[in-house]
Amino acid sequence: MIWTSLLLVLTSYVFEIPLVFGKLSAYKAYEKYKYKYKLHFGPDEDARRLKIFRKTLAHIRRVNAKNYTFKLGITEFAALTDEEFTDRLVCNDGISPKTGKMINPNSTEGILHKNRLRKLAPPAKVDWRAAGAVTPVRKQNGCGCCYAMATTEATEGIFQIKKKKLVDLSVQQIVDCSSSFGNEGCKGGFQVNSYHYIEERGIVKESSYPYKAVAGTCQTKITQDVHKQCLRPGDLVGWWPIKEGDLEEMLEGVAQQPVSAILNAYPADFKSYTGGIYKSDACPSSKTSHSVLITGYGEDDKGIKYWEFKNSWGEDWGMKGYGRIIRGKGGDGECGILRQAYYPLLAEELDPGEECV
Repeated sequence: MIWTSLLLVLTSYVFEIPLVFGKLSAYKAYEKYKYKYKLHFGPDEDARRLKIFRKTLAHIRRVNAKNYTFKLGITEFAALTDEEFTDRLVCNDGISPKTGKMINPNSTEGILHKNRLRKLAPPAKVDWRAAGAVTPVRKQNGCGCCYAMATTEATEGIFQIKKKKLVDLSVQQIVDCSSSFGNEGCKGGFQVNSYHYIEERGIVKESSYPYKAVAGTCQTKITQDVHKQCLRPGDLVGWWPIKEGDLEEMLEGVAQQPVSAILNAYPADFKSYTGGIYKSDACPSSKTSHSVLITGYGEDDKGIKYWEFKNSWGEDWGMKGYGRIIRGKGGDGECGILRQAYYPLLAEELDPGEECV
């Protein structure tokens, strides 16, 4: 009886070892995660966050084991539920309204613009970062203003192309000041509303109106200061809507300047993405939810074509703040990246305030 009991204890112990070590491994990863991101929780909250972290870690291991064209890893969002992640960082839902001077592709102006683009054969590769037309990666920090960041960054790109000067424009100005144009500060908004705002009110430098990650009162004393305005009212003369699902038109657009777009960031993969070319059957184009800046396109050493985009979740996410998503999928593209995309058009003559030159 004694031997039988001892055997049962030893057998139980042997089978417990892998489970215990598995838990220790996840726990150690969690402790390193908290140390890296300077996170501190009370006992109950810590237990809850560890449980979420384990779930994230299991998803990462499961996906990476399938040897997809992309990889997942532990990012600062690893202890957030998918719902928390979405609430804090995803900021578009639905189809953008049509406001302001969105160029009608069927108008005389639109036809002339399309004809001009058709004469410019898109190159095999485009990289606006290398060309010096992209500012450093931003971080939303819990404010749902990706729409403002993508719009601002597309405008920074065309400003640099025209003026040969890269200037960080104010995201906070759009967050604080564009509610009358249909945006909702840190609760979300649309790119077209933001372009409309810049068209009507202009925009100043980031340093003149710094980002705070919370919505506040519009500082009109700053926004109306002609010495601070990088773009004055009317300098942004319109924005071009790339035809939904039109791969060639997107190529033509990105070949001439960075383009703001919307994609589906709901899949659990996105909060843990660390590199590679994203492609997934779990990313329907019908749920576009997050604004990004398309900064180029290319092809990897295996011949896989991709779009490269700048995100607004800090440099810890993806490839130092950038992601790649497969290019060439039919319909609205992978994760709906061809569903809603725009680029701003500026006046031929620009006269920015002296603080912007």
